[in-house]
Amino acid sequence: MGGLLAGSHLWRLFWGYADDVVPAPGEAEDRPTSPVVYLLGLLLGLLPLVPHTLSGLSTAAMIAGVWSLAGLAVLVRFARGEFDWRAPSALLPLSFLLLVVGAAAVQSLAPAASFRNLIIWLTAGLLFWLVADQVRTSRDAAALLGPVLAGAMLMTLWAVYQVFRPPQVEESWVDPEQAGQVIRVFASMGNPNYLAEYMTLLLPPAVGLWLQNPRRQLPLALPVAMMGLTLLLTGSRGGWLATAGALGLFVLLRFRRWTVFLALGGLALLLAAPDAILTRLLSAFSLADTSNQYRVNIWIGVLAMLREHWVLGVGAGAEAFAKGYQAFMLSEARAAHAHNVPLEIFAEMGILGLIAAVWALLAALRRPFVVGADRQSSYILAAVPCALTGLLVHGLVDYVWYNPKILFAFWALAGLGAGLAAGHRKERAT
Repeated sequence: MGGLLAGSHLWRLFWGYADDVVPAPGEAEDRPTSPVVYLLGLLLGLLPLVPHTLSGLSTAAMIAGVWSLAGLAVLVRFARGEFDWRAPSALLPLSFLLLVVGAAAVQSLAPAASFRNLIIWLTAGLLFWLVADQVRTSRDAAALLGPVLAGAMLMTLWAVYQVFRPPQVEESWVDPEQAGQVIRVFASMGNPNYLAEYMTLLLPPAVGLWLQNPRRQLPLALPVAMMGLTLLLTGSRGGWLATAGALGLFVLLRFRRWTVFLALGGLALLLAAPDAILTRLLSAFSLADTSNQYRVNIWIGVLAMLREHWVLGVGAGAEAFAKGYQAFMLSEARAAHAHNVPLEIFAEMGILGLIAAVWALLAALRRPFVVGADRQSSYILAAVPCALTGLLVHGLVDYVWYNPKILFAFWALAGLGAGLAAGHRKERAT
């Protein structure tokens, strides 16, 4: 009997305790969750666990899975006679961005690689639409996030294992002055920064789900705590600052009275932090840090490249970037990407690509922020644009879309925000 109860508990935790979620007052409908949402959750939760050495396999599986589920979603709609197709406001600018990616692939310095990158971007765009179309309520969101958070918990266990059995790592991941003092884990992601970026995306929605489900806050606190620990173990200064900013923004959006307590709590955490962590965090603001010097040298080289390729860019994807960058890079500043989202998009797709990306991002963030600030909306909705903004802040010092796992997670989360905003009662009335 005890085993059955434990199994039932774990199964419901895996699905985010969707049945126990308290709908937000502003949600316009309480409909049954589509089976497509559960399948999407499985896809988004399990494939990031594929080791980075098999990244091509996980990317191909995600592409096949997303397109298959999109086809299934259309079939389900036709079978049910549901023809109320409501496109999110961000779909037009995102479609324009995808057209620019296609144009960049045509004139690329590495055409074959750019066309592969185009397929990845098209899949990310389809994933955005699919999540936005299928998720309308907090219970839908819980069904989607449940397996994603369960997968994140497995990833955190992998990361903790690496603390005790450290894998082979690159020397450049830790400044020489801190070598031996800082442990950096990466689980299935292949790089500590990628793992930190993944945690930045998932932690705020996990907190939102925790708040939206007061009956199950104890079991739902477990993934939140484990992901917080994993973020710390990545040693990613950008990830720490981005996640702190995302959570702080969430508090400002929905709990403004707690802002002072948040600031005091953050200060207390800094004062209590071990010297190794505090030293690493403060080094993020020092140009004497080797990784900061490395980034500055890359940016100088990319800016030199843009003087020649500012109109059309060098082509979509990291391979095209690398080909164009070779002629302009400073000595010992080899890089697979620009370590900056605006610079990378500008370098790959030219000025039109930069404009398209900014338009798409503003459109993806605006409505979830506006609706999420309404106290009648769900905490999950309010958390989504905060998480996206946090990752984009990290994108000022890293190209956070380099890893397809992060790109897919980003646009899936953007779709979640668009869908929940569209499901808000005031939005449905307009």
